[in-house]
Amino acid sequence: KKPKQKGEPQIMSLDTYKLDQINVQPKYMREAVRCTIHTILFNRLLGTAIPKDVNIKELNFSYAKVDDDNIHNQVENKINQITNSINKKKTLKISFYYVTSSFFSSKTKWEEWIIPIELTDPSNTEEEEEWIIPIELTDPSNTEEEEE
Repeated sequence: KKPKQKGEPQIMSLDTYKLDQINVQPKYMREAVRCTIHTILFNRLLGTAIPKDVNIKELNFSYAKVDDDNIHNQVENKINQITNSINKKKTLKISFYYVTSSFFSSKTKWEEWIIPIELTDPSNTEEEEEWIIPIELTDPSNTEEEEE
């Protein structure tokens, strides 16, 4: 393995996960998006997250989410943005970024989830749009570049 030279950028590969299309009735759109985002976040933070079970009685369905008010509020803000611009078919993209802080900040996307969503309401026929949800993870221990 070639040692990393000082100032040489760290190369990270981008992992992309494309899920099968989610078909949902408009009245369950918020819950479907909420469940999808929380499930991905919970699994990304596995080991450091405190789980909280969420039960959707109308659908006889439950999922785990991260029990953190800050994360909950951020997810709810994104859900409001998404559902306020709803139409027939959209693609939800959830991207994770690795952020380093030093003299210059850098942001590198290391994972992306692509989730096609289609409303089952046939009266809504607008074109497909994309929602992009950037999520930044900061490594507080990486304030300076390490030398090997």
